[in-house]
Amino acid sequence: MDRDRFDDLPRVPVRVQTRSGQMVDTQAPIWRVRNYAEHGTLITINWLLFDEITPNGRPVFGARTTHLLKLYLAHRLQTRSPATVGKDVGHLRTFGRWLASESPLIDSLSPWRGFTWAYLDEDLAQAYCDWCLANHAGADTLFASVRTLYTWGVARRLPDFSLRTLKAIKAIVVPNSAKGHYVRFRHVTHGPFSPEELFLIRREMASGRGQPEDRAIIMLHLELGANPSAFCRLVNEDLKRIETEEAVWYQLAVPRLKKRRGERETKRRPISQRLGNLLTTFQQEGPESRLLHWLSPDHPTDGVRWAMHRWVETVNLISPRTGELLHMRPRRFRYSYATHIAEAGASKYHLAELLDHTDLQSVDVYVETSPAIAEQVARATDDAMGPLISRFLGKISDSYGTARMGEAAAQAIIPAAVPHLGLPLLNVGGVGVCGRQMREDDLCHLFPPLSCYLCPSFVAWRDGAHQEILRAIEQFVETRREDADGRILQQLQEIRLAVAEVVARCQDDTS
Repeated sequence: MDRDRFDDLPRVPVRVQTRSGQMVDTQAPIWRVRNYAEHGTLITINWLLFDEITPNGRPVFGARTTHLLKLYLAHRLQTRSPATVGKDVGHLRTFGRWLASESPLIDSLSPWRGFTWAYLDEDLAQAYCDWCLANHAGADTLFASVRTLYTWGVARRLPDFSLRTLKAIKAIVVPNSAKGHYVRFRHVTHGPFSPEELFLIRREMASGRGQPEDRAIIMLHLELGANPSAFCRLVNEDLKRIETEEAVWYQLAVPRLKKRRGERETKRRPISQRLGNLLTTFQQEGPESRLLHWLSPDHPTDGVRWAMHRWVETVNLISPRTGELLHMRPRRFRYSYATHIAEAGASKYHLAELLDHTDLQSVDVYVETSPAIAEQVARATDDAMGPLISRFLGKISDSYGTARMGEAAAQAIIPAAVPHLGLPLLNVGGVGVCGRQMREDDLCHLFPPLSCYLCPSFVAWRDGAHQEILRAIEQFVETRREDADGRILQQLQEIRLAVAEVVARCQDDTS
């Protein structure tokens, strides 16, 4: 039987048109489409790869199942972006590999006659869900691809699909995969660059080392934080040069991604004069020609990743966090860009605008992990809610009361000296006493005096040097904002807020 003809099924259309106007030849063994109509990455749907998934020497998907897959993917090409369809293909191939090696059907179907959608029931779906959860971080998306296909088949009343089975499949709960953990936990090789790493990158950029093409790619990501696909779609006319009597300015019309309308949309973004001058030297041919013309026309984003890797090796850029060559990828620049903006106090709306997100959920992780968020919440919260966000957990006491407590109290006095963070040595006496009992509670493992302000055992003196401590922390943060580790600044932010609470409470008691 002709594998593309079944009497009870619709025929696969000869060609389908994507939302961006591209025509896809569905009669070829390999379907080809670009994720964007102009200068986009080439996406291929190779049906020969499906045939290579073979349990016991026979394809896992029979002719009828493959016909249904073609019908489904032809529909998806007309209603979804090509990039989404490319992910669907990968997920369905993963499902096929599971059927061929892990599924209960392997033993029950002997000899193997090929999988059909009529075999899918609640038990088989649950088995696949359990396997996804045990073996893949993106288990929810893998399982959702199969469930979406089955929903499509039921909606079209195709004979291989059952409404009863669909209800059972939809009842299976798959936990959502964790998102944003690289940003949230500042992963050393996949999360945002540390301030020290960014300093080294900028220094090497200024030195002019490495190929100019590689430096241009890195500078684009460093200054704008956009997705690499957007930069790969740049054309010569997107680079705008504005010349005045005072100076020369550059703007870049960055193509927008993930937009449902077919026409090309851009957003004007300012860039540095150094980057603008460098990009000008690359312009060739007409205004519609690719600006980054040396990248592969079919797989330009791979070229972007290779350029970053090549530049790091050329300049021998060692990460101070790992002691190895810096792990540089486009996504890390986007994380760093967004994190810096959030730490500067930008709202979710500004973040979404700069990152070109259509919703606010995607930027939540940057705002949630920003050290500035605690202070913003504290300022916006009514005074009556103060105890709920109080950082100072100790007590306020008069310093002269300890004078009558003898030698033990003198040993517990906490001096106002902070040499381990480079703050000035304050010759202003102590800030309070520690309420811990050394014989019973053992020695404190924290770093007084700063850590004391977050400790419930701390008894702060009303006339202690809290104001001086506060000014010293603010001075340190202001002078080291660009080169200090973000984790240290975040810890200092919490301590600063706690010291400010002590200062405010002491002033209220004396007024």
